Amino acid sequence: MRHHALAVLTILLMFSLQAHGAQDPKDKEWPNAIVRVKVVDDDGRPVRDAHSTLWSLSDMDGTFGRTNRRGIYSQQLKRIRPPVGGEFYKEGYYKSIGDIWKREGDERFPTNTITVTLKRIIDPVPMQYYKRTAFFLPRHDKPVGFDFEVGDWIDPDGKGKVADVWIVGRAIEISDRDYEYRVSLVVSNKLDGFKTVFVRGPDNFAMSSALLPPQKAPESGYQSELELYKAWAPGKEFQDSSRKDCLHLFRLRTKVDETGKPVEAHVGWLKGETSIGIGKKGLLGMSLYYYWNPDPTSRSLEPKEIAERQGLD
Repeated sequence: MRHHALAVLTILLMFSLQAHGAQDPKDKEWPNAIVRVKVVDDDGRPVRDAHSTLWSLSDMDGTFGRTNRRGIYSQQLKRIRPPVGGEFYKEGYYKSIGDIWKREGDERFPTNTITVTLKRIIDPVPMQYYKRTAFFLPRHDKPVGFDFEVGDWIDPDGKGKVADVWIVGRAIEISDRDYEYRVSLVVSNKLDGFKTVFVRGPDNFAMSSALLPPQKAPESGYQSELELYKAWAPGKEFQDSSRKDCLHLFRLRTKVDETGKPVEAHVGWLKGETSIGIGKKGLLGMSLYYYWNPDPTSRSLEPKEIAERQGLD
């Protein structure tokens, strides 16, 4: 167990050193400090006996231990040079890893308890994952049906059978510094839609859960259209809808009972980090990275392949 944690620690420190600069010769001037972390689950309840690792750039050995019955892990780090990072995991939960504190200005390490959340593994299900890299729209300015289950355009443009969304692409390109690309995804059914949620993703080493979306799809709050774009114009700031800190949850093929309440739907989540550009033939290219739950009676957003990687090794 300790060897595994040490390996993870070493890799993260290598990346952190690259991201935050080479080691400062004044490291010895940094003070020692007690780092106190409270580990809770997604309902805010303390997680006892969670494996905990802490480190800073000037304390590369780090510390290893477990939380007490109140979910607290407290240790002293030597000569704390920010950022301070940690790794926390326990069987039955999704691992959380990343920075727990970054220095701003001349502030010292906080004396208050820092809270870290471990999401519970509740209902992992087999989910299909689609990664589209060279994904060109067959034509511009006209809607083209896309099948999320198959991961392709509908006939006659692809092998898809159901138009879960209609995708319309628009492109204006004057030069490599003056262009506008827009792609709209509009759902077919009235109660279908997308819901954007912001998460602490892996960008900049922020503390992040191995499962980014919530465990279950929400029952409401969906919008009928999702717009992706990239644009740059002279004298204006570059615009890009692609973000690492968000996800687009979706609900498709919704069926309702006699009262109008949804009883079946396919749910999943689309990564917020997408790309749009013009290909050699002048057609818009885009990427969609998403998980699709094939069970219409399930609201789970927990891919089984992610849950299975959380075992203690």
